[in-house]
Amino acid sequence: MLKSHANPPKKTLANRLILVVAQLTAACAVATVGSPVVPRARADVAPGVNAGGNVSGTVFQDFNANGVMNTLSDASNPAIDAGVAGVTVQAYGYGNPSAMATATTNASGTYTLTGLGAGTAYRIEFSNLPAGFYASTRGNSGSTSVPSNGTQVQFVTGGTANVSLGINNPAHYAQANPRLITNAYVSGDQSGNQAVLFSHPYRSTVTDTEASANQIGTTWGLAYGSASGKLYAAAYVRRLSGLGPVASANKTGQIYAVTPNAAGADNGAPFVVVPNAGADPHTDMNPVNADDDFDNGAFATVGKRGLGDIELSDDERTLFAVNLNDRHLYSIDIATQAVADLGVIPAPACTGGAARPFGLGFNNGVLYIGGVCDAGSSSAADLSAYVYSYTLSGGYSTTPVLAFALTYNRKCADTDISYLPTLDCDETTAVGADADWNSWTDVVSTIVTYTHFQSTTNPS
Repeated sequence: MLKSHANPPKKTLANRLILVVAQLTAACAVATVGSPVVPRARADVAPGVNAGGNVSGTVFQDFNANGVMNTLSDASNPAIDAGVAGVTVQAYGYGNPSAMATATTNASGTYTLTGLGAGTAYRIEFSNLPAGFYASTRGNSGSTSVPSNGTQVQFVTGGTANVSLGINNPAHYAQANPRLITNAYVSGDQSGNQAVLFSHPYRSTVTDTEASANQIGTTWGLAYGSASGKLYAAAYVRRLSGLGPVASANKTGQIYAVTPNAAGADNGAPFVVVPNAGADPHTDMNPVNADDDFDNGAFATVGKRGLGDIELSDDERTLFAVNLNDRHLYSIDIATQAVADLGVIPAPACTGGAARPFGLGFNNGVLYIGGVCDAGSSSAADLSAYVYSYTLSGGYSTTPVLAFALTYNRKCADTDISYLPTLDCDETTAVGADADWNSWTDVVSTIVTYTHFQSTTNPS
């Protein structure tokens, strides 16, 4: 919301008291009137009409904060808004402190308050919003059938439709043409200036280089702070691609800070180090020395050393990181750069292998941590995935919030030109590579090789 920067008149204590007395006097005067004043229709919304005295509307997530529920995607509003369930809506009448009707929004975000009098004045209040959500910008759809945000307290008469509320979590805001950033990988020791972070507008294929190999090296986890304009990138152990230009002891645990699109110049600098991420496993980084040992030392450490995903909290004050070496979760205070060990990440009992945490996601005050049981000492039949939750106030969940086997059919990872990818791939037919998950392996020779594809679940 834009606010005027003009200096308001100063209010003395006497002025404030006079203002308060005037407001109380007006309130008392209204309270003694024999009948309520019927509210006028708001000029900034398009109310509809219901049969009888029912009041109805929709609570929706207003992703682009335009105050209108967008149900179709176009160039100006690419995000499609969705209804929000579980919001409490109540109607209050004149002189009655108790709610005269109560409803809860359904899965589509709609509600109807029944038993109200047609033409009677009511105050409609919306409460019990999802954690982290606030009322969005007031808007006018120009249509009685398209919901518009009318704030959390509205004054209407019985029989009014489209008494709606737009809400959003600031962390979920989506502008019309966001800038996307992705990693790229360069073989070798990362001493050159090849691009390793690219960005481009959502509606354009024109890319910009955000960081070079000799600035941040090989990374995977990314987290962007919209308030600070900083992008954080976490070091990632990947065979054939070396780590960034920091002290050897810090290479695997280094998190870098990048200012995207900073005057069109690529940039990146060390931000903080997560401890105990393991030794740098890269050995021979020369791909042309004919010794047939191009970084073989790193193969068995992929997914087991360095950092996995990183994620910012919704308020962008705390950065979380998964340490693949000790399998602990770490938090970093963005303001002070203080690093805290939050302990070992919980995992289910894995059969024939070890638990390998990696992914992170933050939503409505809860951090979600995903991992897999790697079946490294058994077979693919024991592969599974899991997700635990974590909050700063309550710690880790005691059981997974999600768990499932990784034995489902993934069809084809790669096919011959003449082969239909909609069909199942069978390794014995030599027409395509089966995309089913395989157990982790530390031995290069166990990789299944096809004409166009090499298959293993170890992310080499």
